[in-house]
Amino acid sequence: MAPYVAPEKFIPALLAATRTMVENTDPGVTNQQAFVADFFPRIGRTMDELMPVFDDFYATQFGKLCPQTRRLPEARSIVQAAFDAGYDVVIATNPLFPDTAIRQRLEWADVADFPFKLVTSYETMHFSKPHPEYYLEIARRIGWQPGECVMVGMTGATTSRRRCAPGCGFTGSIPAPRSTGIRSSRAWNSG
Repeated sequence: MAPYVAPEKFIPALLAATRTMVENTDPGVTNQQAFVADFFPRIGRTMDELMPVFDDFYATQFGKLCPQTRRLPEARSIVQAAFDAGYDVVIATNPLFPDTAIRQRLEWADVADFPFKLVTSYETMHFSKPHPEYYLEIARRIGWQPGECVMVGMTGATTSRRRCAPGCGFTGSIPAPRSTGIRSSRAWNSG
């Protein structure tokens, strides 16, 4: 981005626009729209000028981050167990990134080939974690009542009561270490 925007301007603008996405609670505005409306005026450039640069980054550079991640060997078997049990499975990652970034991360985790009911991204979602509206939007989009949904995460940090917004009606579950199934070592209800 340095040829287009100085790093000392780009980084604060990126962080502020990301905060704007997280704080967005307007059901008529996608996270991408919230980001774009905040970010581009901050850097004094237009979306038409720089979106091709962002797109090129995700197409050619983002994948280079894969070595900085760690694949959890049990992730695939946990996801497979959920599908084998007949569940509708959603990738409910915080939708602060474009779909291409989320799909690449699924590749890195070796779970991209599953037929997920929904994969959240900033293009399609109107809310983000920890807002109850995020979880309710997912339930609505997949045709389930919130109380019929379970949020499963790999750590307490990603699936805690604080992160799975209080009052949304989802049940949270953290699989036991080295689990190959979907039985949880700890569960709670956020409703």
